[in-house]
Order: sequence, then C-alpha cells, then structure tokens
Amino acid sequence: MRNTAQSRRQGKSVKRERIRRATVAAFVVLGAIAAMPGAVGAADSYKPGQKAPSGDLIFKVHGWTDPYTSPNQFSQPDPGNRLVAVDVEVINKKDEQQSWSSLLGAHLYTKDRKTYDSGFVVTDPPAPDGEIPAKFSVRGLVAFEIPANSPVQYVLLQGNITANGALVKLKLPKGLALPPPG
Repeated sequence: MRNTAQSRRQGKSVKRERIRRATVAAFVVLGAIAAMPGAVGAADSYKPGQKAPSGDLIFKVHGWTDPYTSPNQFSQPDPGNRLVAVDVEVINKKDEQQSWSSLLGAHLYTKDRKTYDSGFVVTDPPAPDGEIPAKFSVRGLVAFEIPANSPVQYVLLQGNITANGALVKLKLPKGLALPPPG
C-alpha cells in the first residue's frame, strides 16, 4: 500500500516538473519571438513624414499609392491581389557607405496583423536598394503584393536584419474605400 501511495506522489511530482519545464520553455520561446527582428512590439512608431531611425539608417515615408500599377507588364499582381507602393527615403547618417535591401528590410502589415514582404516588382522610381554613400540619401518606391480587400495598417522598415525597425502608420484618407476584390 505504501509503495502505491509513494508511486502516486512521485508520479504527481514528475508531472508537475514536466508542466513547470514546459511553461518555462514556452516563456523562453515567446520571449525570443518578441525580441526577433521585425517583431511588432519591439519597434518604435512614427507617422508619414517623420524621420524614423533604425540601426544605422533613418527612414522617411513620404506617402504611398494603393493600389499601385507597375509600369512593367510582368510586375502585375495575381488575381485577387493588389500592389501597394510605399515612397521611402533611406538616409545614411554614417561617415561610411551603408547598404540596404527592401527585400530584407521592408514589411507591410495589414489590419488583420498579416505580414507581407516587399517583392520583385518593377517600380518607377525603383526601390532605394543597394549602397548608400556616406551622409547621403536615396528615395524610391517599395512595392508589396497583398490581398485586394486587406486594409494596410503600417510598414516596418529595418536598418539591418538585427534592428528592431521603425513602424510607420499608413491610413486611408477618410471617405476612401478599398477597391472590390478583383
């Protein structure tokens, strides 16, 4: 009888220890996700027109076009999607040249919290990718393909792949609606 009671206590103790370990592991994973580059909670928030620092670069969103029509016949959205182009200026504040890639450092979030990375879309002017000379800035359009009926919320711009990034809030002007899916 004593062995059975002792076995039950040990079983409960083992079970509690497993639950404790699983809980600790879950918190560690959630903490790692929140600290990841691009994690929404880790970025500072800005309005269009404001200078938004991230890493060694400063970003300034001058506006956006929604929906955007690419001048290239091969850069068209899939059926049911649309293109959104964000006018981004990338400012290098350092005394040495820096590089930036919109493919790695630009992410569009919709109201339903879905993330879309910029794509290989031909824009005019082109995306401000590549080498940025010291104390210089480049400006261009960064394009995203998103579902036709998804309202954009903000763009996350990261100065490098380990930077938290800068969130720039994008809102449709009052009275405008999204185009019907198409």
